[in-house]
Amino acid sequence: METLRDLVVLIHITGFAITFGAWFTALATRRKRVTRIMDVGLWVSLASGLILAAPWPEGIELDYLKLGLKFVILAALGGTLGVGMHKQDKTGVRAPAGIFWAVGGLCFTNAAIAVLW
Repeated sequence: METLRDLVVLIHITGFAITFGAWFTALATRRKRVTRIMDVGLWVSLASGLILAAPWPEGIELDYLKLGLKFVILAALGGTLGVGMHKQDKTGVRAPAGIFWAVGGLCFTNAAIAVLW
């Protein structure tokens, strides 16, 4: 059962890597656009995070304050991605700089909480 949980943790980390990697690629290429692949990473992180929030295997202790904070940040990230994509689709130009930087900041903050808390 522990191996299964470790596999879900790996999938969760992969979701972060997809989101942050897509954001960093957009930054490095100076496109600074919100992309659909960032959405894919968000959904992978959300689905695997909800599975990890269940107390399994038996005897595992969870920090529900940490989990709640990470969920709020993930929801804010989803909202930011949604607004950014809507603005891009509506105007045909890249998302406003504040939205683009918020995506990277929220994604990085969520990872930092996971590692440092």
